Amino acid sequence: MITELLITIFVTPLQLIISLLPSLNFSTLPKELAVWFANILFSVGYFLPVADLLVIFGLWMLVINFNVVWKLILRIWDSIPLI
Repeated sequence: MITELLITIFVTPLQLIISLLPSLNFSTLPKELAVWFANILFSVGYFLPVADLLVIFGLWMLVINFNVVWKLILRIWDSIPLI
C-alpha cells in the first residue's frame, strides 16, 4: 500500500508531462518514411557486421547482469546474521 502510493507519486507527474505532448497521427506521415528508414538500416548493416555486434552486445549484457546479481547476492549474504 505504501509502495503503491510512492509509485503513484512518481508516476503522476510523468503522466502529466506525457499527456502534454502532442499526439502523432500516423496518417500524416509519408508512406515512404518506413522504406527510407529500412534502407538506412540495411545500408548500415551492409558495412557493419550487425550479427556479430549483437552477439558481442548480448555477451556484454550477460556479464554486466551477472556482476549485478552476484554483488546483490553477496550483499544479502553479508547482511544475514550468522548464528
